[in-house]
Amino acid sequence: MFPLNGCHRVDRATALSAGIDNVFNKIYAEHVNAATAGLVGYVNTTPVNESDRTCWVKLDVKH
Repeated sequence: MFPLNGCHRVDRATALSAGIDNVFNKIYAEHVNAATAGLVGYVNTTPVNESDRTCWVKLDVKH
């Protein structure tokens, strides 16, 4: 997975962040996911693939 993100501080109290996760839209599985959870009576060693490309925006405002 290749993420790309950045942040711009608008003023002392406000910051705007944006990013794209999985820029190249490759299939991948995190090393910690539901496939490795120890559920009683359930054994699964199949990795759980993560979602496709994800775009996000975040606004932080402090008062």
